[in-house]
Amino acid sequence: MGKFSKTGKRGMPALNTSSLPDLIFTLLFFFMMVTTMREVQLKVEFKVPQATELEN
Repeated sequence: MGKFSKTGKRGMPALNTSSLPDLIFTLLFFFMMVTTMREVQLKVEFKVPQATELEN
């Protein structure tokens, strides 16, 4: 019954991040293919107000 001892504690292994750039580029490629650019004109035109002088 005493074969298993807890004297040799093992630490947490390091996280392998070598495939992380592949995942990032795959997601980037996916969103580049799925996203569409706007092809219609806006129905509301936004005009910025023009100022002629400043007041204090």
